[in-house]
This record gives sequence, structure tokens and C-alpha cells, in this order.
Amino acid sequence: PPPKPSPPPAIKKPTNTIPALPKPIQTLPPPAVWNSTTPFELLSSTAQRCAVYQHEAELEASLGLNTDKYMPRKWINNKYAVEVHLREALRRSAWRVDSAAASDVIFIAANLSMWCSVGKLFGFRSVWKRMIEDEALWKGAAAGVPKVLAMQNGNCGAPWVSGHNGGRPPKFTFLVDERRHVIGRGHDVLGGSSPDVVLPYLISKPDWLVGVGKAPYPDVPWGKRKLLFFAGHIPKLYISRTRYLIWKQVRNDKKRVTTFSNTLRCTVGAYAECKQSKAQLDLRNASYFQTFCYRQCRHTALQVLTPRDCSMASSMSLRDAKTQFISKCASYRKSVNYSAEMTDMIRDTRRPNANAYAREGMRHRFCLVAPGETSSTHKIGEAMAFGGAGGCIPVFVIEEKHRPRRAESILPYTRWLDYCQVGYFVSRAAATTRMGEVLNGLARVSDAEAAEKLLKLKLVRDAFVFRHDSSVSSPSATEFIVGEVCSQTLAAGRAAKYESAVDMTDPSCWIADAP
Repeated sequence: PPPKPSPPPAIKKPTNTIPALPKPIQTLPPPAVWNSTTPFELLSSTAQRCAVYQHEAELEASLGLNTDKYMPRKWINNKYAVEVHLREALRRSAWRVDSAAASDVIFIAANLSMWCSVGKLFGFRSVWKRMIEDEALWKGAAAGVPKVLAMQNGNCGAPWVSGHNGGRPPKFTFLVDERRHVIGRGHDVLGGSSPDVVLPYLISKPDWLVGVGKAPYPDVPWGKRKLLFFAGHIPKLYISRTRYLIWKQVRNDKKRVTTFSNTLRCTVGAYAECKQSKAQLDLRNASYFQTFCYRQCRHTALQVLTPRDCSMASSMSLRDAKTQFISKCASYRKSVNYSAEMTDMIRDTRRPNANAYAREGMRHRFCLVAPGETSSTHKIGEAMAFGGAGGCIPVFVIEEKHRPRRAESILPYTRWLDYCQVGYFVSRAAATTRMGEVLNGLARVSDAEAAEKLLKLKLVRDAFVFRHDSSVSSPSATEFIVGEVCSQTLAAGRAAKYESAVDMTDPSCWIADAP
């Protein structure tokens, strides 16, 4: 029989179906905070309460990792020990619930910053891998609940590597020192559906600085104080030149500025060896390049020096060590005049004890907060604590790439805290080239203006300091961090986000160069 004819092709009818559009993001105004008079009122006005479940799976113990063996001495007061304080605060928190099913957010108790700080990347990544494999976190009642993990030390990058150990899970918030692309493996966390939260570094000593008792020093009247306090670590110049260039300008202005560093002689002074000619370097052996910094660094080192302190590896060949030395020297040859500066480096390299250091912060009108090896720095919280105790008012050096819209990537609590109300800004360009102009601008700040900022600093100090006995009714930084997570998580759940409270377009906030 002849083959049957093929049926005619079906005619697709036009459809009026419109693809669903993404739900628009609602923008929420910053909370009003300046009507508060106590830390409890401040927390109540800035934070939305939520139900918090803390997942304590003892991840390290389940892997057989000996935390006590690797934990640095006095870790509890280390600037990266925020995870430890958060874990303890949540155990006693009035916001804590006993099950994941009843929670709005799940805090994961881990200690990634400690493993990163001691250089144990195996432990760092193993803890993450075990967390990802923990069914109690990702299945059942906990499956759809947003998760939060603190990782204050971001120097080790994302805990997953090249796709191993999983990627960044959905509805996952990191608590970090700085919002960086590395946490999201190319995903801009500033625009993510689960925005990461910037943590203050840990400030827990001395007791009077964190609100326990009064300062043991007489209060110096504002008009009799020295103008500017600038102290702390100065990075190697091939990492960052900002702090060195500031020191270089103010080092001899002793009437107005107090400046010292515990590392200057090592990170900058040691590289006076770069002055050698090529012929002189050709006569050096591999051991020289691995130990060239020892002569200057031994004056500031707290432990036995290794080639790592000279940015070298002990296994390097002579050729590789020499090539790396010459490469590092490029940043120093064009920036440092050792003939004029070496004596000042030796003079300004010192390490006062914690009480002596804090006393300096209380005897000055302003503290300069400049980025170090990263844009974020523990100097932010330190200066806020000094100001809250009646000491120096913070002056924040802002990198041009963060100005004016992205200061929130390095400053904590920008959802509700307008830093213009508690300090001043100066651009990196002005700080590294025109410090004389900056100092003159600071000298013109009136007593009345300073008093207003100090009053507001006193109100917000508890959001930047950590106490072991804090609670919702008597909060310190741990309660404000939990409040920040709750507020942002609840907002993200209803497709909303908060505007930044920082108004960096106000010319009165800037010293030397208003935007």
C-alpha cells in the first residue's frame, strides 16, 4: 500500500504569557539613632530582633583537629578572635532558640580565622568541607533557613579552592573584615542577595577602654592636647605605601604629631640594602638574600627570625633569591631617601605596652586611621573606642576607589551609623601628599564641634568593643553584630535592602579636599 502522508506541521499559537520579572528590591531608609541615650536604646533602634539558632557541631573535633595545639597564646584577645566571642555571646543570648525550625537565621560555630591566622590551610578548608557535608545544616527543617558564618581574617580567601569543597551556598552570609570579591569567587557581595556583613575587629583590652571602669589617666582638656596621633604597623612598600608616605611627611612635626611604629625599622629600614650596585649584589650568596633583613628586624621581632621575614623562602636558589630581592627593591628605590630618613626610622621604631599606647590615644585630639596591608584595619575600631572614652576623634583615610559610594565595604554598621557624625574623612591623595594641609584643617576644628562628635562617639562605643559579660540589655559589639545580621537577613527575605547611612557628599565631613 502507498505510504500514509505525513500530518501537516502543528501551528504554534501566539501566547500572551509574559515572563515573570524579578521582584524589585525595596530600599529601606537608615534607622534613626541619635535620639538614643543608652547602648540598649541604640541597639533597640538599630536592630530588628530575630530568632537565632547556633549550630555547634564541634566541626574541628569531628575532624580530629587539635584546636588547642595550634591556637595562639592569648587568642581570646586577638584582633581576629571575633568568632570566639560571638559563640559565647550567642550561648547566653535572649534571642537564641533551641531548634533550626524555629529560627530566622542559623549561626555556624566555627573558628576559620584561627586556622587562617596560624597558616593551617588544611584545617581551614577541612572545617569548611565538613560543614558543607553536615546534613543537619542543609536538609530538613534547616534547609531553607539563611546561614551565617564569621570569617574575620579574610587573608586566606574563600574556604573553597577552584570549585573544590563546594562553592558559596545560597542564602549564605559571611561576617568579614572587608567586603571583597574573593569571598564570592567573582560575585560582588555588595550586590548579592545575602549581603556580607563587615565586622569590627576585636577590641577587648584594657578594661577601661571597653567600658569597665574609668581611664587611669587625668583627662587632658581639648585645647591642651597634641593635635594628631598616628601609630602602628607600617607595611612593606611593595604591599602598600600609604602609611609610610604619611609618616614621611609628619615624622619631624613633633609639636603637633605623635608618630611611631613597631615595624618601621624592619619593613622599610631593612631595605636600605637596596642601595647596593649590581656589581655588589653579584658578589652575594643565597644566604645573604634570605637573611638581609635580620640586622634591622631583630630590634622589633617578637620571635626567632626566618627567611620569611625577609619575604624569601629558605629553599630558594641564588638566582631566584636575587631576582626577588631586586624586584622588591623597586618600590624602595623610588620612594625612600635613606640618608635623610634612616635616623628617624630608628628613633620612631618602638613598641609601647598596651596601657602606654592607649594613654597616647587619650592625649590627642585626633587619631589618623589609614589603610595598611588591606583597606580594612583594626585601627577603625581602636579609634572609635578611644573617641568613645573621651580621647581622640577618628580621621579616616579613604582610598579613592571607595569614595564616595563604597566606604561601606570597609566600615562596620554603615546601615545605621553615619561616620560623618563621629569623625572626619581625608582622601588618600591628600594624606600621602599634603599632610600639612590636613593638619591645618584639623587645627581649625572648634571645641564645640569636637564636643558634639565626642558625645556621639560615647553613645556608639559599645558597638565596637567586646566584653565577656555583655547581653541584650547591656550590649557590646557581639549583640550589635547579631542585630546587624538579623536586620539584613530579614530585609533580604522580603526583597529589601538598606541605604547606607554614610553621607560622604557632605563637604563638612572632609578635611583638605571635599568631594
